[in-house]
Amino acid sequence: MTVLTSQQLQSLAGDLGVAASCVAAALLLASLTTAIETTITRRAAGLRRRRGALLLTAALADGVKLLSKSSSPRGPGRTLGVLVALLPAVLLIGGLPAAGGLGGLTAPDTPTDRLLGLAGVLAMVPFALLVHAAMLNPPRRRPLAEVLVTLVGTQASLILCVTAIIIAGDEAADFTTRLVPQWPLWRHPVGALACIGALAILSSALRRAIDGTGRGHPSPGLADGPGAVVLLLRLSRPLLIGASSALAAHLYLGTAQLPSGAIWVGIAIWITLVQLLQAAITDAASVDLSRLLWSRVLPLALIDVLWHLLRFSGVLPWS
Repeated sequence: MTVLTSQQLQSLAGDLGVAASCVAAALLLASLTTAIETTITRRAAGLRRRRGALLLTAALADGVKLLSKSSSPRGPGRTLGVLVALLPAVLLIGGLPAAGGLGGLTAPDTPTDRLLGLAGVLAMVPFALLVHAAMLNPPRRRPLAEVLVTLVGTQASLILCVTAIIIAGDEAADFTTRLVPQWPLWRHPVGALACIGALAILSSALRRAIDGTGRGHPSPGLADGPGAVVLLLRLSRPLLIGASSALAAHLYLGTAQLPSGAIWVGIAIWITLVQLLQAAITDAASVDLSRLLWSRVLPLALIDVLWHLLRFSGVLPWS
């Protein structure tokens, strides 16, 4: 029997503490996203506000309700599909450049390497959902097929936003040392708009794929019924949007000379902007998400990239 030394025990306790704080940060991100979205969508629909501290208790109650109901057999294949669908959100949170404020993860070798890695993670989302859909029957894959092009476009837009930040060299500055006048937001207003729009459309498209399509959801989505598996799949959506909003806050904002915990304020503001735009999009039933993405959001992201390419190539006379 191996006996651990006191130093090894302290190291193990530290690792467990970091893991626990990361899990807590992830759950807080998902709960915060759910609470803000519920508040905004219910107000937009003219419904009464649900009670609960920051609506977190309401989200918890919904989760417990799903777990408490009987669940039909799903099988190992379905469980594997859900875990794959959760993977991008988990990897995104684990690799956030601002992870020191979201769970105490260590800093990367270079900001550019981490941002490039996160861009690759963002590109995984449609393919992860395809893996999950492969475990389902054809009628329940249809909502995903209807929004798949939109999902690919949103990932392309978000990757372009990250690319523009890297081209401009704005990722080199430490997130915690940026003064307000030095925030990349002022140099990337078009990219920030594209990022907000892409996340709003991504959130709407994921909701259509997971919940189904049409008024009253006549077409079954990727998740229906109760049970832990369905709860995890539904959790992946707010987790992904919250993590992507945290990434956007890191890309465009900063916390220098701001109170401790300001990063969570920035993330909450970003999530609110995303959900406000999503409410405006979903309020109009005639809005075509794919057309809105390819005609508005993606061109804005391209403009941000091309502007900084021209600026740093010396083509512009004032560069």
